[in-house]
Amino acid sequence: MRQIIGIANHEILEARRTAWAMYQNNLERVKFEKEEALRILDSKWTDARAFAFDFFKTNFEESDWTPTLLVGICDSVRPDVQAFGRQLITKHFKNEDGTAYLLKLSQHPRAELQLFATNYLTRFAGDNLANIQQLEHYFITVLSLVNKARVAKDRVFHFLLTESMKEEEVAKLTVKILTRISALSAIEDKATCLEILRDIQDKYPFITTPIQRRGILVRS
Repeated sequence: MRQIIGIANHEILEARRTAWAMYQNNLERVKFEKEEALRILDSKWTDARAFAFDFFKTNFEESDWTPTLLVGICDSVRPDVQAFGRQLITKHFKNEDGTAYLLKLSQHPRAELQLFATNYLTRFAGDNLANIQQLEHYFITVLSLVNKARVAKDRVFHFLLTESMKEEEVAKLTVKILTRISALSAIEDKATCLEILRDIQDKYPFITTPIQRRGILVRS
C-alpha cells in the first residue's frame, strides 16, 4: 500500500490514475490495510485527495470505520481532510462510541476539533463525573485560548456551570479550573468566571473559591 500511495503522489497524472485504479481493483486489500491506505488522503495533489474522498465514501461501510481511524483522519494538517473526517464522524457516529469520540477529540490540539468535541459534551459527559474529570485538561485548553474559540468557550462555560449545579465534585473541579484560567483571561471571560464562581459559592457555601479568599462579591 505504501508503494501505491507513493504512485498516488507522483507528479505525472497518469501515474496517479494508475494508483487510483489499484485502489478500485483491490478493495479487499485496501480494507485489510486501511490504516495505511488512508494515507492517500494527505496527498499533495488535489485530484488525488478528491479521488480518495469519493473512494472511501463510496466503498467503506459503517463497519469499516472505528473512532480511532476517523479521529486519525481529522489529525491531518489539510483543512479539506479535517472537514472530511468530521463529516465521516457525523455520518457513522454510534452512541456506544460517543465517549471514545469525545475523549479522543478533546485531546486534539486544533481549535476546530476542540469546537467539534463540544457537540458531544452534554450527551457523553453530562451526569458522568468520571468523564468530566478526564476532560479537565480539555476544559483548561479551550478556556485558555486568547481571542478565539468563542463558541467553544461559551459551551464549556455553560457545561461546567450546569454540571456544577448538579454535583459537588464537579463544582470543586470547576473552581480549580476557573481559578487557574481566570487570572489570564480577557475581561469578558474573567467576568464569566466570576459569575460561575459566585453561583457555585451560593450553591455550596463550604467550597472555598477565589471570591471568598479575596473578599470579592459579584452580583448580577
